[in-house]
Amino acid sequence: MVAKKINVPSTLFWIQPATVFDVYYYRFTNYFDYFKNCNTKDKIIELPGFPPLSPIDFPSFVVDDVESTNWAVKSIKRQIEMLNNEENPRVL
Repeated sequence: MVAKKINVPSTLFWIQPATVFDVYYYRFTNYFDYFKNCNTKDKIIELPGFPPLSPIDFPSFVVDDVESTNWAVKSIKRQIEMLNNEENPRVL
């Protein structure tokens, strides 16, 4: 955010596996509805590039609606939003 304000190129340094980034990206973008109301263990979530998964395969905040109270979730969501607003987003 600071780099953008002063017109300095920036890159997101992601230290978790790329599949985790994919799950978070899907959760905070156009696949949000796939995760909504899937508290039942028998529900199947199908995301591009993933095998069929159930809610127990994800961290709890991915399937629960805790965005307004959890600072870590807010931070991840903000990072995804910033990447989506970049002309040339980069992730290491």
